[in-house]
Amino acid sequence: MMRTIRPLLAVIVGTSLIGCAALQQPRTNEPPPPDLVAYAEQLAAADADRRQTALAEARKQWQDQPDPMATARLGLAEGQWGHPDADAAAAADHIEQALNDPEADWTPSVRGFLSVRAATLRHIASLEQAQREARGERDELARALNEARDKLDAITNIERNLGEAP
Repeated sequence: MMRTIRPLLAVIVGTSLIGCAALQQPRTNEPPPPDLVAYAEQLAAADADRRQTALAEARKQWQDQPDPMATARLGLAEGQWGHPDADAAAAADHIEQALNDPEADWTPSVRGFLSVRAATLRHIASLEQAQREARGERDELARALNEARDKLDAITNIERNLGEAP
């Protein structure tokens, strides 16, 4: 029985290794994507100070050479929340600018990544705007409520003073 199991195990292990090797082979002739995904992952893993530094570096690089890659990196750095200068709307603008640049030659996977990131940042920007508007409305209602309370207190004091008059 052991003699029949060994060849069977050898076949199973061999086919598994061949299958794993086949999965590791690239399925397309696409060149490797730029480091934008790795850059985004590094930003996500960084602390607030490192994110702020990365944004400053991305801005400088973009000012020195505003090519599609620098524009995309700037957008990714601007859109990574967790630092004081995070700006989802500006980030989406820069990523979309990089995507639409006629000089850009993005691979489909990078184009998809940037498109999803830009759409996500657009959605975040719209939620942030809605939140700012809701805060403004809440603050206005709080002011109106305080005004109404002050008027009610004034009326109550007038009534009290009239009731105490001889």
